[in-house]
Amino acid sequence: MKCTLNTVLAGCCAALVLAIAGGTVFAVLSGRLPVQTQGAAIKSSAVPKEFRLPARAESGNGYIDLGSVRAMTQPIPNEDGTITAGTPLVAQPWLAYPAGDRELHEEISQKKRQITALIAGYFSSLTYDAYKAKSESEIKQELTEQINRLLVLGSVDAVYFNTLIFFE
Repeated sequence: MKCTLNTVLAGCCAALVLAIAGGTVFAVLSGRLPVQTQGAAIKSSAVPKEFRLPARAESGNGYIDLGSVRAMTQPIPNEDGTITAGTPLVAQPWLAYPAGDRELHEEISQKKRQITALIAGYFSSLTYDAYKAKSESEIKQELTEQINRLLVLGSVDAVYFNTLIFFE
């Protein structure tokens, strides 16, 4: 019997597939790997409270698909003529709007990039110290007003953040 490279490789592949399948079966039977059915929903009580959205967004009255916005605050000029770099930040905003307003939801979806650029531009317009001087509600209100100027078919009630982190 002639042993060619192809037969050796085929044998190695078969052994690898059997090892993976056997390991998976062993893990499931021993309870180390939980079995999930396709489409199984995660109960909101299983998600830690700090990661849950307010009930308003869970009921479909919020646009949560804006994703993460990364920006840099404005640089700070020093007295000696040097410039201190701005502070980087990451924000995960979402927008609350009136229940059942499908037209507004569609407009927000179409203008998603403009809205995220507006939010990044807002945070890039002031220094980190200027943001520290503002309250969270003031920042949210200013962003809400700017976003509403961009929208035509309705207006958002408020801007919320799942995450807003300044990296000092």
